[in-house]
Amino acid sequence: MLIKKQTGFTLIEAMVTLSILTILIAIGIPGLIGFLQDNRLTTDTNTLVATLNYGRGEAITRNRAVNLTAISPGDSSNEWGPGWTIWSDFDNDGRIDNCITPPTNCVDFNGDGTVDDTEIIREIKPGGATMIDGPNSITGISLAEVHASLKSSTLSYRGNGTLAVNLGLSVNIAFTLCDKRTGEKGRKIEISRT
Repeated sequence: MLIKKQTGFTLIEAMVTLSILTILIAIGIPGLIGFLQDNRLTTDTNTLVATLNYGRGEAITRNRAVNLTAISPGDSSNEWGPGWTIWSDFDNDGRIDNCITPPTNCVDFNGDGTVDDTEIIREIKPGGATMIDGPNSITGISLAEVHASLKSSTLSYRGNGTLAVNLGLSVNIAFTLCDKRTGEKGRKIEISRT
């Protein structure tokens, strides 16, 4: 007599396995979401710090002022989350613009041997999920020589690498980074005047 060996799962075994899997997923997903949000916040913080360091380095390399301006200038909330532009005002008009003629007013910013058609050195756009607020009273702090429409959202490094700020004030420039988790997680970056 041959005994037939079963090679599968019963319906009850499959249902128990799926139930256990569902419970494990339900427990793990919130932790995974928090982990991803923490990583996104850390990445955007590191991007802002790297940009500030890059802008300072470019100012020293070029031996001239380099500005960092929020992409949405003129916004009273001073939101830097959408990104920012690193630029040098070669024609001293206080605006981000294309290179003007005659060509003697133009410069080779990236060092590739050809004259660039813009004063923009680099434009940074982080992931967009992080809200980045600059200092609310940046107009009174920053001494960036820019047009009035850019004054509330521009920091400037001088050619020696120092931040162009009002030396009469004893405050540091602070950026606050947070995401949609209200009051739970966040980062703060402070820049000293020197």
